[in-house]
Amino acid sequence: MKTTVPILRAKLLRALKPCGSYWLDEDTLHIQLNLAHPGVTRDELLVVLRAWKEKDYVDFRVDELSGLTEWRLTASGRQLAERSSVAP
Repeated sequence: MKTTVPILRAKLLRALKPCGSYWLDEDTLHIQLNLAHPGVTRDELLVVLRAWKEKDYVDFRVDELSGLTEWRLTASGRQLAERSSVAP
């Protein structure tokens, strides 16, 4: 079953908000989202992350040791989480 975008956005904010300025790897993020809302595909996650990257809500890097892609909220993304009243 496909996850609706608004639900996925809220779950994504809930997963990233407690990280503050720390990075969360994409695999862990995907697992967390599926624990909260089973059935989230990697493609669905990436669609939202890419859209938010364009809006400067998230940023990413590739860890040079592990090779994992890591994500975090930017200042704009943290403001969005605060305005949305998303609890950690």
